[in-house]
Amino acid sequence: VCGCGVGSTPVVDGQIYHFGARGLYNGGLLTGDRETGSYWQHLTGRCVHGPLAGKQLEVHPLLHLTAAQAAGAYPGAELAFSRLSLAQRLIARGQGATIQVLNGRLPPGFQLTMGELDTRLPMMEHGLAVWGDGRARFYPLSTVRARGGALLDAHPFTAAETGLGSGRKLLVGVDPTSGIPFGLYTDATACNGQDQRLVLDTGETLRGPVLYDVQGKPQAAQRPKQSIT
Repeated sequence: VCGCGVGSTPVVDGQIYHFGARGLYNGGLLTGDRETGSYWQHLTGRCVHGPLAGKQLEVHPLLHLTAAQAAGAYPGAELAFSRLSLAQRLIARGQGATIQVLNGRLPPGFQLTMGELDTRLPMMEHGLAVWGDGRARFYPLSTVRARGGALLDAHPFTAAETGLGSGRKLLVGVDPTSGIPFGLYTDATACNGQDQRLVLDTGETLRGPVLYDVQGKPQAAQRPKQSIT
């Protein structure tokens, strides 16, 4: 129902559960497990209703990559392409038309699922949400773009989240190809944009959300729990 999402480990107390879409909750996707009929908030992994209420799934941040970015970052990856059926093409066309008509407004019914609105930012403000250690922070997309497409922040829960000390910073950037924001932890103290890349003063570079070392090889990056909104 939206462009945000996380990866989840579907294991609770050592048992594997199977999940499917069940509806909307607070403007986001509500999933349900087949085994107990409990309902889960997909972004946080928290069970909000049913026999497993209060249980928590382990969640992981996802990278939004183009096919070219995925092939460059993971040379051994296999990419699957499929041709949409006529029905799927018609549905996609209808969804595209609906998005154009809404023009940045919530679809009918979404707002009815939401609780009290947070008025600190305008409704439908896009950006990157990060959370950990019982706290959260939101980086508006407009703010990151105004800083040249990337900013470094001495994040308030970096030490607790990474266990690597408070010297690390959170880098929040915007992929110039897709326009999607992302975040990762870094030892860099400065960065600048060059030829669709972000160059860090550590010698590392970022092509979209993918981190490359000084030899130009893709490397794993430590990332906070995050989601685009």
